[in-house]
Amino acid sequence: MIKIFKKSNKIIYIIILILLATASLSQAVEVPDWKEMKDENNQIVTKNPNNIMANYNLAIAMVNLGEIKSFYKMIDDFGDNFDIDEFINILEPYLKAQPKIPDEILFLNYAAFYGVITEDYHFAAKYFEKILNLTPENYNIRNFLAAVHLELKNYNYALIEANRAIESKNNKFSHLILGIIHYEQGNMIKAFKEFSQTGTLGTVFINNN
Repeated sequence: MIKIFKKSNKIIYIIILILLATASLSQAVEVPDWKEMKDENNQIVTKNPNNIMANYNLAIAMVNLGEIKSFYKMIDDFGDNFDIDEFINILEPYLKAQPKIPDEILFLNYAAFYGVITEDYHFAAKYFEKILNLTPENYNIRNFLAAVHLELKNYNYALIEANRAIESKNNKFSHLILGIIHYEQGNMIKAFKEFSQTGTLGTVFINNN
């Protein structure tokens, strides 16, 4: 079975390269229709809740649409049922194909969030930066880059990226990240000032710490 699966992975890898060969010839950066991607994969997940790739696509679409609370709720719902080894095996052909199509936004998202889920935050940061080089206005991805730096305790970098996200669009998740940065550094006045702009997000964090 292992040999068959590995052979299947090679076939998937080849198919991916063939399907995206023409895309690599174009210099224009094409951003996926995240709303369409969300709707399509939501239908798949409704019928098959254990479909890892459909769930992954759905989660990535949610993030890029700014539906951060829905994203985290989805991750929590998976809980102990999530098979990390199966996830890694499924993502492997996409990660191998990514360098061949360096400007493919979806595959960069696959790689970045792979790093988040496997807790390889240096890997995640590398690919979030690649996404932002192509789409610098994407404040949702910038927030995740800030969050990754926060996990790595790179507080100065996290602070810079969260503030840059707010410059693109004032949003609760950026204020939450800023609040956590100040909280971790013992700056409680600044922390609670930021938390006051997060709605219930700051309250959840405070109650869990």
